[in-house]
Amino acid sequence: MSAVGKRPGEGDVVATKPDGKQDSSVLYGSPVQGLEGAVTECVLFAGLSVEVVKDLPAAGELVERLWRECEAAQGALDRGLNPHIDRS
Repeated sequence: MSAVGKRPGEGDVVATKPDGKQDSSVLYGSPVQGLEGAVTECVLFAGLSVEVVKDLPAAGELVERLWRECEAAQGALDRGLNPHIDRS
């Protein structure tokens, strides 16, 4: 393991915050709205909840599912029901 301050790319600026401050690839915290640059090269944290993800649909299938859920929620609203209450 490399010593602190000696990692490849450490200190390289990969993103700029809305206030003009620049960030290296080691971003301590979640990216903020308006961050510009190679945001995907910043450190992005994932908690233990990623372990519960069991379903990774293709993008097209995900969009279709979301659209069906939106239509169902709109239908429930049109009928005066709360779409967030499971009535099954």
